[in-house]
Amino acid sequence: MKKAIFGVLASIIAVAMLLPVTAAAVTQPELTSDTTPELRPALAIKAPNVAAVAQLVTITVVERHTGEPVPRAGVWAVHVKGENVETYAALDDENSQFLGWTDEDGNVYHRFREQGRYVLVAVKDGFIPGFAQIAIKPLKALAIKAPDVAGVGQLVTITVFERYTGTPVPRAGVWAIDVNDIKDETDDAEDYASLAEKYGQFLGWTDRNGNVFHRFREPGQYVLVAVKDGFVPGFAKIAIKPLRALAIRAPDVAGVGQLVTITVVEKYIGIPIPKAGVWAIDVNDIEDETNDAEDYASLAEKFGQFLGWTDRNGNVFHRFREPGKYILVAVKDGLIPGFAKITILPLQAVSAQPMAVIHKTHV
Repeated sequence: MKKAIFGVLASIIAVAMLLPVTAAAVTQPELTSDTTPELRPALAIKAPNVAAVAQLVTITVVERHTGEPVPRAGVWAVHVKGENVETYAALDDENSQFLGWTDEDGNVYHRFREQGRYVLVAVKDGFIPGFAQIAIKPLKALAIKAPDVAGVGQLVTITVFERYTGTPVPRAGVWAIDVNDIKDETDDAEDYASLAEKYGQFLGWTDRNGNVFHRFREPGQYVLVAVKDGFVPGFAKIAIKPLRALAIRAPDVAGVGQLVTITVVEKYIGIPIPKAGVWAIDVNDIEDETNDAEDYASLAEKFGQFLGWTDRNGNVFHRFREPGKYILVAVKDGLIPGFAKITILPLQAVSAQPMAVIHKTHV
């Protein structure tokens, strides 16, 4: 049986190598009976002309004239290592590989492990065999660099580069897929790429430095997918967290009358928080110091001095008029308050300096 199959493969390859794909497909010989010509349906193969080493390739076998998928067709790949077709007159296991039987949709999936030219051959009893050619190129694959965690509204830099050289890849499309839209998580970027256009949010095309910039508006877990023709897709995962807690950035020490910049940020991701209220509480009004910001927030309105609302950059500016030690407290609805300590020093007295005596020279 194997010898018969190899014989069929050899004859088909001879035609495939001598004629263009479309012409060869038409001129495949039909087997006839000794008496009456028998018309048989013919197979055709749909597959990409070019793919990369290790890239998942979908090979579809259909009935040539109707386009209907053909299940249970056997598919072979023959590695063409030279221009001399006679080399393949006696095919063996060294240069031909059985890829599998087509499923109910006429598909076989395969990853080629070696670059080169291949002839794909589809065979099924009662059908004229079909073939196609495919070139397998050296592996070029995408990879994504992005933070593991970011916050809602935070500007995220997503960088796409060639996985093995680290070179930035411009004009790659980047999508984000909510994991809730993914039935089965996988380590195969091709699977995610097939879902990207259907379920993903398109974030943009990478610039000449391989970057896309995006602010996520909803918390959740996402799979980032990068796609470009001629490359194996790449993917990465990112968690977008809701804004949860405040933190205050301010100097530890400042002087009376000095302009102090107090910046309120989200504690875990560092983005500025606008419209947060900022108070300063004199430590003399605090019975017990604590590390719980909620305790200080409960004292702020009763004992604290309101310094103002943060601007769009998260800043409040203030000049303290009295020396002392203060607890700065930041509060905003929906967020855990934040606090920081600051010491305000009194103005330094200017020491008296002796006046220089000017001696006049008398002529």
